[in-house]
Amino acid sequence: MEDYYGWFLDVEHLSDSDRDAQWKEIRDSYLKAHPTCAACGATTKLQVHHIYPKSEGGDDDWNNLITLCMGGRYKGLVCHFVIGHRLDWHLHNPFVRSDAAQMLDRVTKCRDRKRY
Repeated sequence: MEDYYGWFLDVEHLSDSDRDAQWKEIRDSYLKAHPTCAACGATTKLQVHHIYPKSEGGDDDWNNLITLCMGGRYKGLVCHFVIGHRLDWHLHNPFVRSDAAQMLDRVTKCRDRKRY
């Protein structure tokens, strides 16, 4: 099963080669301002996700971006794929902000319960 899903855990497939020269600068500044996954709070393996894909008329404006991880906090949970793409790389989730906030709330509550 890991071999089947392994391709999307590799962040190299999301390369910048198809992006314009400004994307790296936009991405880096966005990650600096938003350094955690909006869905689980991870601080590693972060991706800047377009809420509305560029292929569907979305742009690089910060209002169209959200930070999601590629499995940075919980093994097997790839927020970029699960929350951002609804388990299908060909889909986009226009409700990604509210879905990510709900998930982060649940993750936080579960983590807080374990402390007591």
